[in-house]
Amino acid sequence: MRKSIVLVAALLGSLLTMTPAHAVVPPPSDPLTANTASAQQVALYWLRSNGAMMLQATPYAFRSTVNGARLADNPSTQPAGNQLSGMGRVFFIGADNLPHWCTGTAVQSQYHNAVLTAAHCLYDAETSALLLRNWAFVPGYSDGSAPSGLYVGKYATTVGNFRTLPDIRFDYAFANVYNGVTQVLPGKLVDRGRLGANMPTSGLVLDQGSYKTVRIFGYPAGPHPDGSTPYDGKTLQVSMATEVGFHRIGAGGIELLGADSPFTALGSPGSPWVEGYDPATRTGSVAGLTSAVSNTDGDGRYDTAVSPFFDGTTWEVFEKASNNWSGTIANWP
Repeated sequence: MRKSIVLVAALLGSLLTMTPAHAVVPPPSDPLTANTASAQQVALYWLRSNGAMMLQATPYAFRSTVNGARLADNPSTQPAGNQLSGMGRVFFIGADNLPHWCTGTAVQSQYHNAVLTAAHCLYDAETSALLLRNWAFVPGYSDGSAPSGLYVGKYATTVGNFRTLPDIRFDYAFANVYNGVTQVLPGKLVDRGRLGANMPTSGLVLDQGSYKTVRIFGYPAGPHPDGSTPYDGKTLQVSMATEVGFHRIGAGGIELLGADSPFTALGSPGSPWVEGYDPATRTGSVAGLTSAVSNTDGDGRYDTAVSPFFDGTTWEVFEKASNNWSGTIANWP
């Protein structure tokens, strides 16, 4: 699906003219790990004892709901089937010093090492600290295992505004990850290669409009406001919907993207919104991601996923991230 990136480049000139006035040039990327040795310690933190810390991790709950209204009606969500290649969980230590997870997606990039997720799943928006600690990506995660390796974060890149004042309009970020590793003996890490070389990855599409059909892939967990618990966070869920405008109540009444989705608040952040899904390659074009969810009709259940707009600013953030090389952290053989 390389044509997705080509399409974005072709549209960039016109889209930049539509970039909202609040857009800013992203700052240099922030280091997630100080050096190779610290990255090795992050990998061992998550991999030791058969992935015990990954099993202990809970879905991240920072600002997982917003109040607002959809600007148009959507068709009912329908099961979409299939999985998305390069999708998995991102793990990190939260502001509470406990292990947590969000959803992340591998996307095409120059060095095959980029992961897209919600910015609040990379940057610590709850304290004065800049970055979340022990950040790693596990594509295809299942019950404490990393079937395609564990990929420790090296750099994080987002819009400058989010680094100082978290803003849902900019709640997206890219992490560059080292080559994947697997622990074969205690303390011994074997190289598994670059992320994008190990699996098909999706492209990005910039979309200022709406009424595009998307599949939302995620690991929803936890209860609805009515107290029911329809999801356990262990199984990949997919819903199909049409993007529409979403008017947030409060915070200046800013407009975002909304899509009909029954996913619960916990477990949803970072879930990719995919256009043009190809079941043969299990890839598509990522047009948004879930930053929060909303109950727009007051019936006690979440009905809408909410995403920032992917626009010219998103492309600038991606371009900075795409130029970051990572390398290996293997220490054996």
